[in-house]
Amino acid sequence: MTLGQLLKKYRTNQKKTQKDWCQDVISPSFYGKVEKDRNKIAVQDLLKLLSKNNISAPEFFSDLTAPQIRQNTPENELNNLISETYYYKSAPELRELRQTIAQSKLANKEEPLAFIDGYLALITGKAENFPEDEQKLLKEKIFNISDFTSDNLGVYSSFMMFYSVDSNLLLVRKIITRYQNTKDINIKITILSLIFNLLVLCIMYERYDETQFFIEFADGITTSPESFFYKNGLLLFENMIYYHADHQEKYLSTCQIAINNFTLLGMPSYADKMRNFFNGYLESLRS
Repeated sequence: MTLGQLLKKYRTNQKKTQKDWCQDVISPSFYGKVEKDRNKIAVQDLLKLLSKNNISAPEFFSDLTAPQIRQNTPENELNNLISETYYYKSAPELRELRQTIAQSKLANKEEPLAFIDGYLALITGKAENFPEDEQKLLKEKIFNISDFTSDNLGVYSSFMMFYSVDSNLLLVRKIITRYQNTKDINIKITILSLIFNLLVLCIMYERYDETQFFIEFADGITTSPESFFYKNGLLLFENMIYYHADHQEKYLSTCQIAINNFTLLGMPSYADKMRNFFNGYLESLRS
């Protein structure tokens, strides 16, 4: 049972129409697609819906991850919801979700709580100060690093900052070796995200000489609408790396184009983040 199916179950149990159920939280048309798992609902809106319909949020999340539901779910819906919230960099919503999970009757709260604590550390810029024992617990809860599966690759991508550059270089190379012939577009996109994050780390720690293998593999993945975000980011990082080795202005021009692409595609705040990263890189070269 998916998140949308569980919402529908609660709604029909109360014999409410979608309009009555939504009240003033979200539009019925948007919500209808949530029930069909075509739209993603924000955590804040989900919690409001539950509250306005007198549903205990901790009970709802307990039902969402109940064993009989999880058996029929290809992905863990709760972890997906946590990941979606992290994507929008919403620390308040993550904290509210954490409190809800902590109060729930989940048999095993450690994993989702560890995810949230890790995401909060990344959002608030406290990843470097994240306690070592909590980092260890988080890594153990994410996956066994000796066995990569398609389900845990995306989670690893989010938490790469908790690993050393050397560890990430070895792990990403191992993942590429395992999936180098895959035809699964989702795995290909996840590998692009891994290389994306790895190149950021290599630039930050000036490990330029170890990037070529990863750049060549990423370039070999065909650009598609689904992969465009990562390919555009990789275009920026690759040209920063090329400029470090060969100070040709064409590389800097391409970097500016890649940054501008984020703005043109409706991601101005992300463009600003990339621009700040790029300017910091230029300053480090001058110093």
